Amino acid sequence: LLDLLLLWLKQDKSRSIHGSSLLEHIRYGLIPVEDLRKIYTQSEVPLTASIKCLIIKAINYHTSVFRQPILQDKSTTLRNQKTRIILLGGGTVSEGLITEVVAFDVYNHKWKALTQVCDGVQNHSVCVVGNFLYVLGGEVEGGTPGDPNSDKILLVTNKVHRYDPRFNTWTQITGMLEKRCQFSCCVLNNNIFAIGGRGENGCLHSSVEVYNISRDRWTKARELPCKIHGHASATCKNTIYISGGKYAEPASTSKDLYSLSSLEGQWMKQAPMSIAR
Repeated sequence: LLDLLLLWLKQDKSRSIHGSSLLEHIRYGLIPVEDLRKIYTQSEVPLTASIKCLIIKAINYHTSVFRQPILQDKSTTLRNQKTRIILLGGGTVSEGLITEVVAFDVYNHKWKALTQVCDGVQNHSVCVVGNFLYVLGGEVEGGTPGDPNSDKILLVTNKVHRYDPRFNTWTQITGMLEKRCQFSCCVLNNNIFAIGGRGENGCLHSSVEVYNISRDRWTKARELPCKIHGHASATCKNTIYISGGKYAEPASTSKDLYSLSSLEGQWMKQAPMSIAR
């Protein structure tokens, strides 16, 4: 679209009076950064200061790779966004861990292949920030890749990958401080919380860590009052809630409910559920 517009303006100099009003509607955040730099320095069509500012803003967006989810605005968003339900991870007895990611179209009620994960994974957690999908932790297959005679063991990982549906690309970001599976994650004030779970050798975690998207950095947060895995979490009105799960292995499921309202706050025990889950 930008190439066509620049070509149209170039063909007749009298059209330049419409240049800025047309160029300001281009979504520069969706254009590759190499093309933006070329247009900024080599455009044969005169660019106003305001258009140059939009291009510089888009270049800064592209170079701030880890901050992109919290920098989203109109200029970085597709015009025709579609709602999809994503199914990612897990495995079968016959195939092992599955790398294919499928998407359900809520309009025509059909599943279709979307992409592939970098590593097959199970017992992981996922969350969404700024329409980017984060895949955290879980269990991945060990052994020698591609060797059918190699024993396939499941290893707990701390890796975190981020999926950009606009360009169908994966980016590996800084890994969690601890390896986790069967944990929960949620988003509060654009921070990603990884809560509890199971680590290497079956050890359980009471630890909580938080990912600062602006800094691409994980830091420790307020620990849970107990070690827990297999629980659920959700956010409501700027408060994190975790419910159920198990305190030991093997152990019966729990009715407990805890909440956390801020990074500096304490986990508070709330009224328990009526059924252990």
